[in-house]
Amino acid sequence: MDENVKVELVEKYDKCLDVDTMQLRILHLEEYNKTLMQKIENLEVRLAKYTNGDNHKRYYEKNKNKIKESGTAYLQKLKTDNPEKLKEYSRNAYEKKKNKKKMEDDLSKLQAEEALFNESDTNKVVA
Repeated sequence: MDENVKVELVEKYDKCLDVDTMQLRILHLEEYNKTLMQKIENLEVRLAKYTNGDNHKRYYEKNKNKIKESGTAYLQKLKTDNPEKLKEYSRNAYEKKKNKKKMEDDLSKLQAEEALFNESDTNKVVA
């Protein structure tokens, strides 16, 4: 259906308050909803080809040195052009690393406590 036809149908059914026409409108809307859902599914499948493929991984594996060089060139340019931005990047990286280490430490403590708890439960069952 063309968009103009859809708009006309909606306007036509909005003017009528008859039960039959409302049921027809509901049916048309349900049909339209199904077609939109099918379009969404098709687009998601097509999008997956570009986002989930191995092409990205292979590209970075092949051009690893080129990417590293461009990254270092960008950092050198950043040192001269905007040293404050470089400090911000460093600070963010440090904070992220610190938070990650803290999360890992907390997780290991939790696992150790859980192991002790489970060990004490097994001792109670045996005794």
